[in-house]
Amino acid sequence: MKVLRQLLNLAVWGTIIAAVTYFVAIPTVTALQMPDDIRLTREEIESRQSVSPNRYVDGVYDRAATVDDVGRTWVDLKLFGLVKVKRVMVDVMPYDRVLAGGVPVGFSAKTDGVIVLQDGGGYKKGDIITRLDGKNITSVEDLDRHLGGRSLGLWVKDETSGVGMLTYINPDNNNFAALGHKLVDFETGAGVNLRAGDVYACNVIGIEKSDNRKIGEYQVTLRKGTDGVQGSVLSSNSRGVFGCLNDNSILLKKCTDIYPVASRYSVKPGKAQVLMTLDGGTVQSYDIEIVKARYQKKQQEKGLIIRITDKELLKNTGGIVHGMSGSPIIQNGKLVGAVTHVMVGDVKMGYGIYIDFVMP
Repeated sequence: MKVLRQLLNLAVWGTIIAAVTYFVAIPTVTALQMPDDIRLTREEIESRQSVSPNRYVDGVYDRAATVDDVGRTWVDLKLFGLVKVKRVMVDVMPYDRVLAGGVPVGFSAKTDGVIVLQDGGGYKKGDIITRLDGKNITSVEDLDRHLGGRSLGLWVKDETSGVGMLTYINPDNNNFAALGHKLVDFETGAGVNLRAGDVYACNVIGIEKSDNRKIGEYQVTLRKGTDGVQGSVLSSNSRGVFGCLNDNSILLKKCTDIYPVASRYSVKPGKAQVLMTLDGGTVQSYDIEIVKARYQKKQQEKGLIIRITDKELLKNTGGIVHGMSGSPIIQNGKLVGAVTHVMVGDVKMGYGIYIDFVMP
């Protein structure tokens, strides 16, 4: 009887500990790990958009729930809506509405650092040299100047080119974002950051379809002549390529639909659309499904898992193809993200990045 009572006590305490862990400890730790500041649209702040990291922690807005003079408000994260765990500052996203993209653009730009083109001198093909002997290296000229006539026995370059989809344009100043991930150098496969260059319009020659044995691609050429350079590349990072279009850019004539923006906290699994042109002409809307909207504490790729469901798009592309990266994702009439990667083994599925990670 005594042994049975002890086992019963252990079972009760085990249940209590498990319950406290599941309902209190884990939700509290998750809330504490939430960023100290987040960004929402003005509309989301005014409607008190939920930013709760889990079902047991409520996000309680500052009593007035309005944006102050410098463009921010605050949310208290409270366990069961009662016990304050953390206060989070909420900034307003820089754009409320943008011109949605969906057309291919080309880039020819200088890289931040020099790209190694073949193995040698202790370096491997695709390595990026940004510092040498404690000195910053941004270009081939910097490297030559630092070496002072010495040779590393390397073949390097400091420029590259690539193609991706335009994601959005800020109608107030023609600033744009494209691609949704780091630009990959076509010669070496290295992911590179850009520091300056030109933006080109593209001619779509055709689309090589994807299947589960091979990922297809947009087949494009960069336009030259008077319809060539459309603007400037200003920078790039792991979340895309950024720049500014000329006032007379033909890309402004192709991207004319304005969409409100929604943060990652508004995105839910379910129906959505992707915008793109298949032939370089009119941008069309195609049905997709957001399979999962991952909770992400910091700026990362692959927050969205998506599935192409549109029969016409599947007929023309087979799924997601190279060159589709940057295509805008729309949910409930709002721009919420951009396509970034295809899922190996099932080309109808892929990943996307939340649009607030693609904004300055």
